[in-house]
Amino acid sequence: GSSNANGSKNSNGLKLANRTNITVTKLWERATLNVGVDKGMTPSFGVSGISDTTSFFANVSMRLTELLGATANVDYSLFDTVDGKFSALSGSAGLQYRINRWLSSSMQYTYRLQDASSGAASTGVLTRGKVSSNSIALVFSAQFDLWPNLGLGQQP
Repeated sequence: GSSNANGSKNSNGLKLANRTNITVTKLWERATLNVGVDKGMTPSFGVSGISDTTSFFANVSMRLTELLGATANVDYSLFDTVDGKFSALSGSAGLQYRINRWLSSSMQYTYRLQDASSGAASTGVLTRGKVSSNSIALVFSAQFDLWPNLGLGQQP
């Protein structure tokens, strides 16, 4: 076989592919929106070696009040591997609250769906079918400056 930039395989097993990322960003005074597509070779979550992957994504971040912020993200990826094709969807939403100048808290909900029901062979990691999961994370973060002013939440 021959190799080309569209990801075809040659006789040595070498695979060449383009890497493309297109992102559109919209800025407002208190919010940012990013939407785009990313296409290229990825490790396919270690499921079946190298994958020709196409991902569509959207991220929004906004400041609701001086102390409260919100984020939302969604990513849909299509993986084309040697053993077949599968897809993954991930979405999350979260709130961040600044408690004081050095301490903040956040809570984030995440949903994930992996769909290997059509075209993917069962491997040691991936089984045919759909798998979904939910998670909630509660995080407290402290800001500690080392330089030029040592201390919690110091501003220069």
